[in-house]
Amino acid sequence: MRCPVEAGSPEILLDYSARRLAPEAVSVLERHITICPACGRFSEAQRAVWSALDEWEAAEPTPAFDRRLYARIEADAARPWWNRIFQHGFGWKPALAGVMATVAIAAVLIVPNYSWVERTPQVRQESLEPDQVERALDDLEMLRQLSPPNTAASESGQAL
Repeated sequence: MRCPVEAGSPEILLDYSARRLAPEAVSVLERHITICPACGRFSEAQRAVWSALDEWEAAEPTPAFDRRLYARIEADAARPWWNRIFQHGFGWKPALAGVMATVAIAAVLIVPNYSWVERTPQVRQESLEPDQVERALDDLEMLRQLSPPNTAASESGQAL
């Protein structure tokens, strides 16, 4: 038999101590316990625990126990709900997690709108048809003809 203590699974020894083991397994385990000191110590410790539990007797409740218990329950139920929440272990960890999640979401929504955040410029690219370019050039030529002549520009040979 492989040693349950060395294998790290003393459940079979716990079942043996609680008398929940099959009779054929009991005989094999008892032989192992006689030759294995680790299992012997474990078995003795468990026997001591079980015998202490067998000898233990629960204290009888006093006659006023029920009356005091129900009075405490009624007093607790009569308190305001916010008092009960904060006194009986309102978990600050879940509230803190919720606050941190709200801050993170707000940061994601607000930070991109600030001017100090570097943004990459978005270049708008349009595809122009050749006839659109030709019309634009014709319009520019017409505007040039309608505009008053600039004597300084015309003397130097520059166009508008």
